[in-house]
Amino acid sequence: MCQAENTHKQARFLACFLGTYLALSSWMAKKKNPHAVALGRLGGLKGGKARVSKLTPQERQELARKAVRARWAKYKKDQQKPD
Repeated sequence: MCQAENTHKQARFLACFLGTYLALSSWMAKKKNPHAVALGRLGGLKGGKARVSKLTPQERQELARKAVRARWAKYKKDQQKPD
């Protein structure tokens, strides 16, 4: 067997293997563990409140100013678009 045939077979095998792997991984990604989903949701529900309660008033004020600037920058950007 020459080297070119061997390389071709290896490439074909690798492509087949990767296709099977990707199909299997996408199937597994769709199937979620309900207990893990519940834990993630629980953390997400209390995450923002817990984070804000640890901030000082000065830090909260800085975050609020940053948010306002971002909203106004988006508004101004939308107003400058030609129709």
